[in-house]
This record gives sequence, C-alpha cells and structure tokens, in this order.
Amino acid sequence: MDRFFERAFNKVHAQVNAVQSAPPPNAGKGDNGQPGKVEQQPPEPEVKNAIQAILLHWKNKEYFKLIQLPEPTADELGRPTWACTPADVSRAYRKLSVLVHPDKVEGDDAREAFEALNQAHRMLKDPSQLEEVLKVAGARARREKERADAAAAVDSSARAALASSKNQEIKRLRQEQGREFQDTILEQMKRRQDEAKRKAEALKRARLTVEAEEQRRREEEEEEREREKQHQKQGASKGVQPGRQQQEESSDEEGAQRRRQAAAMRKRKKP
Repeated sequence: MDRFFERAFNKVHAQVNAVQSAPPPNAGKGDNGQPGKVEQQPPEPEVKNAIQAILLHWKNKEYFKLIQLPEPTADELGRPTWACTPADVSRAYRKLSVLVHPDKVEGDDAREAFEALNQAHRMLKDPSQLEEVLKVAGARARREKERADAAAAVDSSARAALASSKNQEIKRLRQEQGREFQDTILEQMKRRQDEAKRKAEALKRARLTVEAEEQRRREEEEEEREREKQHQKQGASKGVQPGRQQQEESSDEEGAQRRRQAAAMRKRKKP
C-alpha cells in the first residue's frame, strides 16, 4: 500500500511539474478572449492518492518522503548527513502545495494534508527541529545500512573486505573528527588568551589611571602644605615688630606709673 501511494504521489508530482512548465495553448486568454490566466488541475483520483500519501507519511513521521526529498544517510560513525538546503525544502513545498491547497481542493482530507505539509515544511526549515529529525532519520539509515551490509556479505571473504573498508572509513572519519575537535580547542584557547590579554590591558590601564590620580592628589596636597608654610612665614615676619613695640610701650607706661606713685608717697611723708 505504501508503495502504491508513493507511485501515485510521484506520478501526480510529475504531472504538476509538467503543468507548471508547459501551459496549454490557450493560456494567456480568459473566457472573454482577454488576457488572463488559465490553470489546469491534475486529475481528481490522483490528487486524492497524493493527499492520502501525504497523510500516511505524516502519520509514519516520514517527513522527507512527505515533502518528496531524499532521505538522510549515515556515515560510518553513525552521523546523519543530508545534502538538501533550505532553498530545496522551499521549492519542494511550493510544488506540492498546489496539490492539496484548500482553495483548489475541497474536503477535510485536503485541509489536513495541507496542514501536514506546512508543518513538515516548518520543521525542515527550523534548525533545532531539523537537527532532531536528522538524528532519528540518521539512526534509521544506519540500521538499514548495517542490514544491507550484512546481507551483502554472504561469505567470509566478502565480510572481511567489507569490514576492512568500513574500518578504514571509520579511521578516516575519526581522524577528521579529531582534527575538527583540535581546531575547535585551539580556537577556544585563542579566544581565551585574547580575552585574558584584553582584561590584563584593561586592568593595567585602570591601575595607571589610579596611580596617576593618586600622584596628582599628593602633588596637590604638597602644594597646599607649601602654601600654608609660606603664609605662616609671611604672617610671622609681619607680626614680630608690632609685638615688641607693644611690649616696650607697656613697660614704659608701667615705669612711669610707678614713678608717679613713689613721688606721691614722698609728698605725703613731708611735714
């Protein structure tokens, strides 16, 4: 049944491509003879088969078959490989959407098939979802490859040759993986060294800035102390003479007062 749906699906797909690439002779004119666009739909039975195939592939989670793109393979290390690009996914989606678009095909099945096609398209375009899908498909491809290798190796010599070839491929892939890992480590180390260098330079600049600010502050304090000393010296030199003069004047006044008192006492003692 699955093969029947796939053959019908491929046949309708080919017809749609033929319709898109080779329009009918009267294309370009409408019903009134004026320029217009004439669309030609695939036969209804084959469209129905295509819708059923899309729904079947969606149910079985066969997203690559659903959108009519080659399935991923697996290398000898079991890693999934897929050569299709996002542009390939978009082109395949546009070609298939004309088969099941609700505006052209009536019915719930067509609507569900169109939704499934949209979801598969978004899934294969989204990097995170595509990574998960590739893991599952790669594991399935690896199991199929192992079964095919086991079936092909019918005798001991063939198995030995296959095992030798497989081991050589594994060795090559592991060496390549090791080089990629080493390059990644070296790149990370270089980034860390550059970051440490930038931090050291920034710390050095900050330390020099602090030292310069501290030196400027000390110089300002030293200048302030020098100004205070000069001010004190100037004040002291101006204040010495007036002090002595006041002291001498005070002494003269006291001596004169004592002399007046002594003269008054002598006068009182005379008869």
